[in-house]
Order: sequence, then C-alpha cells, then structure tokens
Amino acid sequence: MNEIVKSESFEDKMKNRLKESIGDLITDEDLTKLVNKAVEEVFFTGGRKTISGGMYPTYKDIPPLLHGIVENALKEQIKQIAEVWVTENQLAITAMLDQIIKDGAATMMMEAFNNMFQGQLSNLKFNIENQIQNGNQY
Repeated sequence: MNEIVKSESFEDKMKNRLKESIGDLITDEDLTKLVNKAVEEVFFTGGRKTISGGMYPTYKDIPPLLHGIVENALKEQIKQIAEVWVTENQLAITAMLDQIIKDGAATMMMEAFNNMFQGQLSNLKFNIENQIQNGNQY
C-alpha cells in the first residue's frame, strides 16, 4: 500500500544527519538549538573579510549567504522581464530618447550662446561703468 511520506524540513534533515553522526552525545533540544544557530549564522548573518593587513587593515563587509542565493535566483528572471518590457515598449522608449536628445541639444545650445556672449557683456558693462565714473555720458 502507498504510504504518505512527510517531507522533512531543512532543519529536520540536518538534525537527523547530525544525530546519526554523534548519536547520544547531545540531546534533541540542544541539537535543535545548535542547528538553529548554525542556520542563522550561515544564511542570515553577514561577515567581514580583511582586504589588506598591516598597521591599519581595511575590511570589506560580506553580505549573508541568503542574499547571494536570492540575487542569483532573481537575476535571470529580472533580465527576462526587462527584455520583454523593452521589446513591448520600443516606441515609447524611442520617443523618450528623442525627447531627451532634443532637450539636451536645446540646453547645450543655450549654454554655448551664454558662454559666447558672457565675455562681451562683461566688457560692455565694464566700459559703461568706466564712462559713468569718468563723467562721460554713454
């Protein structure tokens, strides 16, 4: 007859494997605490790696293992979603790029005109101020 097999959790699998290895040296309660602590440290606690030693060492923080697992699992899915979105929205993207280029060109032209005339306007202002100070009318 078919028996229903209950799927073991990761914690239970680790406890059973450790229990087989160390037998009666540790109680189930202590083993559960040990497994919980190990899982917490491995998957959820980040670390620190020494990059350079010496008198003033530098360190790099290392994210928890779970961060890398989730990142790797999601990276391909996000890439596929982005590719589909770009494919489906090509006209909108092209329109946005055209607008950015037009706005950027207008801004660059205004800055160029401003730079070209700024020196001449400063000279004109200086000449007018000199004539006023010297009593000459402009």
